[in-house]
Formats: sequence, C-alpha cells, structure tokens
Amino acid sequence: GKNRTFQNLQENPKAAFIVMEAGVSPVEWQGARIYLEATGIETQGELLDRIKGMIAQAVGEAAAKMIHAAIRFNVTEVRPLIDPLEG
Repeated sequence: GKNRTFQNLQENPKAAFIVMEAGVSPVEWQGARIYLEATGIETQGELLDRIKGMIAQAVGEAAAKMIHAAIRFNVTEVRPLIDPLEG
C-alpha cells in the first residue's frame, strides 16, 4: 500500500523480514531473519499488473486494489531467528 513502510523504503532501501514457526517454547522456535535491499520500486507496469492479477484471483479484487507498488529486493544476509552467538 501507499503507507509508511513504502515511504521508508523510498528513503532507505534496507529492510528486514522475519519468517518463523512457533514451537512449544521460544528455544524451539524455528525461522530466519532475512536482510534485504530494495533494487527497484515499480508503481506501474507489467510486473505490478501481474502481481495484482494473481492477488485478485487468490483473494479478490478489493485486495488487489490495495497494492500500490511492486518492490524487488536482493537478499543481503540470512541469519537464524535465534542466534546463540549474539548476546
């Protein structure tokens, strides 16, 4: 959407994404911290149209209309969700 996250990425292309699967206790959680850098922001064009079309088919036209941009990222680093070396 056209929101604070989008505005921030226009000013600073670095981002982070966390993927996790909860376990019985935090020590058993699995996942990764994915560090990214935006390489392109498209607010019109074929890529954005394709993404909106896929979203419309999967969850409906209203959801597709909420999408404002397609953003391409390079993965710069992948780290464990819980890193025993940090501390």
